[in-house]
Amino acid sequence: MNRFVKSAAVLVVIAVVSGCFNARVETGLVPSQEVIEEKWAPSWIIGAVSPPTVEVASACPNGVAQVHTYHSFLNMLVAVLTSGIYTPMTIKVTCAQAGGDDEASGASEVRIDAGASMEEKVQRFQDAVDLSAETGKPVIVRF
Repeated sequence: MNRFVKSAAVLVVIAVVSGCFNARVETGLVPSQEVIEEKWAPSWIIGAVSPPTVEVASACPNGVAQVHTYHSFLNMLVAVLTSGIYTPMTIKVTCAQAGGDDEASGASEVRIDAGASMEEKVQRFQDAVDLSAETGKPVIVRF
C-alpha cells in the first residue's frame, strides 16, 4: 500500500509538472497599457475543469489585444500540494488601444459629410467598396 501511494504521488507530480500549460492568443489589435490579471483562477483535476470566464468587456471597451494563460511557479506548487485536485492558473488579458483595429488591419477611411445628399452618400459607399476591392483591406465609412 505504501508503495502504491508513493507511485501515485510521483505520477501526480509528473502529470502536473509535465503539463505546464501555457497559451497565448493574439487578436491582431494594438495592445494598450491596460492589463487585467487573475493570478489564482480556479481550475480543478489537473485542468480538466477549466476556470470560469474572465469578464473584461467593461474594462476593455476597445476589445482585447492579447490573452495569456499559464501556470506560475506558485500555481504549480499549490497543484502539487493538492495532488492535482486544485490546479490554479494565471490569466492575463491585455486590452486593445482605441482605434487599434484600424491600424492593425491597415484599414482605409472614407468620410461622408453630415449634409451630404442621398446620391452623394451612395457614391461615397460605392467609393468605399471600390477601394476595398482594390486594396483587399477593410474600409471604414465615417459620418
